[in-house]
Amino acid sequence: MNFVTYERQGTVALVTLNRPERLNALGHQLLTELQETWLRFQFEDEEAQVAIVRGAGRAFCSGLDAKDWAERGRSPREGIAVRDILGTEELSKPVIAAVHGHCVGGGFNMLALRCDLCIAADTAVFSLPEVERGVLLRGYPLAWARVPKAVMMELALLCEPLSARRAYEVGLVNRVVPEGDLLPTARALAERLAGFPPPAVRNSKRLVIKATQPPEAIDLLEQILFRETAAGAHATDRMSAFVASRSGRQSGGTFDQPPSTPE
Repeated sequence: MNFVTYERQGTVALVTLNRPERLNALGHQLLTELQETWLRFQFEDEEAQVAIVRGAGRAFCSGLDAKDWAERGRSPREGIAVRDILGTEELSKPVIAAVHGHCVGGGFNMLALRCDLCIAADTAVFSLPEVERGVLLRGYPLAWARVPKAVMMELALLCEPLSARRAYEVGLVNRVVPEGDLLPTARALAERLAGFPPPAVRNSKRLVIKATQPPEAIDLLEQILFRETAAGAHATDRMSAFVASRSGRQSGGTFDQPPSTPE
């Protein structure tokens, strides 16, 4: 049985944590397969422009599988860098998390929180139970920076779960939808992203992630990526199409001009 499945429809890859009997707990085998899956998505599948990651069964992910690692007699951080495997920041292609049911511990702060977009079903519940269990909260500090300090302290120290609606209110997720609409919504967003010029999407992702670095670093990176993105054929074609579409209505315009207000 594959603990992680990978399928592609058009330009969108669907990555599924496929260990429902353990609520997709992050055991050694699942992590190994997930690492291989990200490598496939990034380097081997040239058609895939965006990935959606979801969980099979009743939950997105119940966190690290303590039983699995205890039976192996070693830490999950031996041999496999869990934080690096779960993180998607180093992937140039965007990843969308589609979360339903429980999203716990490492499945939350080392996977879902680090995806580029996170869509939650109204059934989703987010929690970090590490402190309550007597262990140090581990994760990815740059991802925590997205969360207001008061909320992060509440999650980390009080170990109180957040509902999907509350997670949306504090900026942890991008959208909350009925569970039946979760995958269709994620697919619609993925297809929209996949329809944009890949260099612009990938460089914009990189720039936003690096925005947590010192101002000097972000300024330099912005200059480099702007030149790289603007020099591509995609940018030239899109700019030409934009100018042509506006030439009949007004004498000029800016590429980042906001769309007209809906009637």
